[in-house]
Parts: sequence; C-alpha cells; structure tokens
Amino acid sequence: MVFGYKISGRLAISNLFQVVSLVVVIPLILKYYRLKDYILFIWLITLTLISGYGIFFIYDYFINASHFIFFTLSFLSLQAVYVISRKEDIKQLAIKATRLLIMPTLLYLTYMGIVDIFLKGAPYSYFGFDDKSHAVIVLCFYAFVSLSLMKSNLKFIASVAFMILAFLTGSRLVFIFVIFYISPLLINLFSLKRAKNYLNFYFRTLLGVFIITGVTYFIVNNPELFKVLERVTSQESNSSDSTQAHMYLIKYGILLKMENVFNFIFGVTPGGFASVLANSKVNFMEFGLIDPRGYLKIFTGETPMHSTLFSFYTEFSVVHFIFYIALLTFILKRLIKCRLGTEILFFAAMLIATTFYSSNNELFFYFILFYLISMVSDYKKPVIVKKSKPRSINKKSITIEKPVPVEEPVIEEKPVVEKEPVLI
Repeated sequence: MVFGYKISGRLAISNLFQVVSLVVVIPLILKYYRLKDYILFIWLITLTLISGYGIFFIYDYFINASHFIFFTLSFLSLQAVYVISRKEDIKQLAIKATRLLIMPTLLYLTYMGIVDIFLKGAPYSYFGFDDKSHAVIVLCFYAFVSLSLMKSNLKFIASVAFMILAFLTGSRLVFIFVIFYISPLLINLFSLKRAKNYLNFYFRTLLGVFIITGVTYFIVNNPELFKVLERVTSQESNSSDSTQAHMYLIKYGILLKMENVFNFIFGVTPGGFASVLANSKVNFMEFGLIDPRGYLKIFTGETPMHSTLFSFYTEFSVVHFIFYIALLTFILKRLIKCRLGTEILFFAAMLIATTFYSSNNELFFYFILFYLISMVSDYKKPVIVKKSKPRSINKKSITIEKPVPVEEPVIEEKPVVEKEPVLI
C-alpha cells in the first residue's frame, strides 16, 4: 500500500523494495539453486528477449524496458521462493510476518478510507492503490488470513472490518470473495471444536450474532457509503458495459495470440498488449462504442488486458504460460493436501477475480503467491539421531568373583538281583 506510491512513471517504492528483497536472498539463491534452476531462468529471459526483437520487426514496437525488468524480477522471485521453500522452513517466517502486518494494515487502510470518503467526499476509496480492484484483492486477502492466522477472538472483528472496507472500494469483485468468505467465517464462529471449550463457544456465538446484526444494520442505514450495491442493483447499463468491455479485451488478446506463429510461441512482450493490438490486423472498433476512453488508450499503450490469466497467455511465451499454470496447480494441490480450507477458498476466489481483472503487474499479487507457496512448503526438518557414546569402564571398580564349584549329584547304582527261574 505505502510501497505502491509512484516515484516516476511506473517506478514505485514497491519496485525498489522488490530489488532490495532480491539482493537479500541472493546468498540463499547461490546456496540452493541447481543447474536446472539457472537454465530455466536464463531460458525465460531469452524467450522474452526473442519476443521483443520479433515483435519489433513485425509490429514496429520495441519491448518496454520497465515491464521487462519488473516481470523478470517477479519470475525470479517466484522461482526463488519455490526453490528455497524446499530447503528451508519459511512457512513459520511467512506466518509471523503476515500476522504481524494484519493490525497495522487494518489501521492504515481504515485511515485511507476515512480520508477519501469522509474528508474528500469521494464515492469510493482506492485505499492508496491506483485501482479499486487492486485494493479489493488486498483487503479480501487480509480478511481471509485474519481468520486463519490470528489466535484471539479479535480475528473476527479484524476480518469483518477488512471485508467492510472492501465494499467501500466500489469494485464488484468483492462479491466473488464474499461468496467464498461466508463459509470460513461461520465455521470459525460457530464451531465448538475450534472454540476448544464451551465458554469460548458461547462467547463466539454471541459475537457472531452481534457482528451479523451490526453489519446488516450499518449497511441498511448507510446505503450511500456502499455504492457498489447500487452498481449491482441499478438498471443502468454502465456495469454491464464494463463487463462487456473486459470480455472484448480478453477476446482481442486471444485473437492477437493466434494472429501468427511467432505471437503464439513467444507472445507479444510483457505489457505490450495494447501497443501491439493497435498495430495488428485485429479489428477492435466495437470496443470503442462501449469504452471510448479505453479505446483511445489502446493507441497510447495504456489499456491493460484486464485479465491476469490471459495476460500471461498473450504477452508471454508458451513456456512462461506453462510455468504459471504449473505453479497455480502446485499451490492448489498442496493446499488441498495440507487441508488449509480458508486458504483454498481464498485462492479459488482470487483465481476467478484475476481472470477478469489484471493484477500481475502489481507487486501485491506476487506477495500473495509468496505467502501461499510458503504455506504449502513441504520442507521437512531433518531428524538428527544422536549416537550414544559407550560408557567408560573403570577397571578398578570391577570385582571379578571366582565361580563357585557346583557339585554334581551322585547317583548310586543299586545292584541288579537276578531272579532264579521257577520250575513248574
């Protein structure tokens, strides 16, 4: 959030933080990387550079340097966290760091929301992000992990507070997360097993009733704060047009990927969707009828594809896309194996939300993936078996007793008396 402030152009404080964090883990990379890890990373860079040079000759567009650096560092970070998680116990570190950030983040975002809505009079709050949909993903992430990581009953208040703030963003993505959020909230509130004793169970039940009643009363009596409800219930076509515009951009991305063999294999360079689309043969005139501003931004290269999944598909090589899908599959399988129900539900909601909105060009997206990879880490602490040393024998303290002779019993043999035969 604080790191999201832009210094110049696309350069933000988060990018500097990204570089510094990679510098810190370089010793671990050198320690645990194997030859195949280096080959994979060099291969990904090479494919991106080939894409840049090819797209330059086909569409007269050269690769964007800032996008290239950002995504190269992001892929390196993902690979490094995955490799290190198999050699070091980073799960507990991730839990402690994320748990420590929950309350400060809640206080900071609450302050940003108050400033935007009550002091500035804005209908929505971006909470310091450059887009409301980016804010809603971060807020919902903390709403879920508060239930998972916090130990006291304060977690319910913090979690619900994050979700209320998510509704103040005005982004309809919040409804996707709410569908998956209700289940873990109710289970944590009304589960006797999780409460561990009857007194805490009764307290959580009363707290749950209070939260549900209080939140409902607050929303009903303050509808002007929750503009997102108007976007969903109103009969105006703005919301449907926005959804239709996003679907058009996804369609154009697929058509651009399939326009020629080079695009299909190597992609149209990171962040190059709009600029390449403007110089391609793909007809996107219908998009201008729905979103005139977005249509003009295509020619300046500013319109994103509004889909994380299809951005990886269109802008990157086939190898990059397979790497991304393999990582998502790994996380999902490990979450199921580790039975992390709250994280599973959040991950499912995030995949759906980011399919219809782009977040892969923001650092928080990779922070969430780092957390999930750390939580499913299969690192096992080696069991050290200590060999017991043989005891030293003090020869002087040992007394050897002579064996006592055992007399064998003497068996007396009785003389056998032969009987004389009797004559009849």
